[in-house]
Amino acid sequence: MVVEKIIILLLIICIVSIMFVAKLNIASPAGIFVSVWTVIVFAAVFLWKPNYEWNYNGVYWILSACFVCELGAILGEKIRIRVKTRAGKEKMSEETVAIKPRQKSVHPFAWWALTVLIVLGLIKLAVDVTNYGFSALDLFIPSKWKEISAVITDERYTGSGGIYPIAGQVLLVFMYCSMLYAGFLTNFVSKKRHIVVCVCSFLPVILNVIISTAKSGFIAAVMLFVIGLFTGYLCKRGRQKLKVKKKTVVITAVMGLSVFGFLFWAMLWRAGGLEYFSEIKNKFFVYAFGSVPAFDNWLGNFYAPHYEFGKNTFLAIPHLLGLADRAQGVYGFLDGYPDSNVFTAFRALIQDFGVGGGLIVVFLIGFVGSVVYRKLSGDGKNKYINIFLYQSIMFYSMWSILASPWVYTSYMLIFPVCVVLIYLTSEVKHRVRS
Repeated sequence: MVVEKIIILLLIICIVSIMFVAKLNIASPAGIFVSVWTVIVFAAVFLWKPNYEWNYNGVYWILSACFVCELGAILGEKIRIRVKTRAGKEKMSEETVAIKPRQKSVHPFAWWALTVLIVLGLIKLAVDVTNYGFSALDLFIPSKWKEISAVITDERYTGSGGIYPIAGQVLLVFMYCSMLYAGFLTNFVSKKRHIVVCVCSFLPVILNVIISTAKSGFIAAVMLFVIGLFTGYLCKRGRQKLKVKKKTVVITAVMGLSVFGFLFWAMLWRAGGLEYFSEIKNKFFVYAFGSVPAFDNWLGNFYAPHYEFGKNTFLAIPHLLGLADRAQGVYGFLDGYPDSNVFTAFRALIQDFGVGGGLIVVFLIGFVGSVVYRKLSGDGKNKYINIFLYQSIMFYSMWSILASPWVYTSYMLIFPVCVVLIYLTSEVKHRVRS
């Protein structure tokens, strides 16, 4: 076991070194994929001590996925675009782009659009609480939260539906979209009230995790905000190097700790108080890192080769068409590691395309993500298509620590809605590069 851990540590160092040598930006899909997974694997293997005997098949596969993702990104970085110059001659270089659109501002209507999305998110929560027999005003009464939470959580895990399932799903899309759009607009803040509106976008998702204990939804919302932040940065400044200041590092660290602190508090509050601290601490670590040993256990002991070519990765589509069922939590528990039924996005990927085919898909994610990232931050052509692809790939790269995001219809609809909003509220100014 010591030998395996030394090999894993060396592989992580090698992967991170390649990331720095290849200059993979943290704002690029490959950069975020490698950063997230090297940290998660290191924490799961070296910092956390789960009651589980590693077979390391899953760990080696994940690290192999990081490596092929980097290869795909490097290849995508080397692909050059044919550009016509004003003289009519053709050159094969990104640096020959003559006109580069840059978005310097957004239409004033954008802030009203974000406000409407936030209100729709609150309406979604009001629909939820009234659906379960409470008053909409109870949503804003802290003393009622635990009672609401108990009822909604019980209904959610027993599989009982609501009387407004379609309306709830549509409003859920708008609630998540508000986070993605708020992150984008943060780059264009020019007034104090703009900051207030962006901060208020967190209100619906915070209330949602309090009344429903749906922690994954809050994590998704934070990821969407970060992705929106990166998108706005690329649209506004292009491929400039991200300026890392001490203030930025401190703010990022505080926000990260606040997210984890809030989730831990929500779990502790739901359990009943500080006397459950030790129990909740163990559950929190399982929730944070348990997907790695769970995937390792599944791949090493339960995987049977077969191919379903996207059915599991994009389960939302056949489920919507009535061609496949989707259980609560997607997967059940397995013998050998009963504490988690979260197996990362890679279980679905391997079920669909096999062990080798899954790595090929990850390679394509790195390749396409690199091309889209460069085009979005470079020549500005097909901007809105590139925004859609960039945000979708980024979200998959982040959410892969839990499952495939395309298992849920609401996640699939967030990105086209946000792209339409960005298109309708964008003001682009052009500048000529010398």
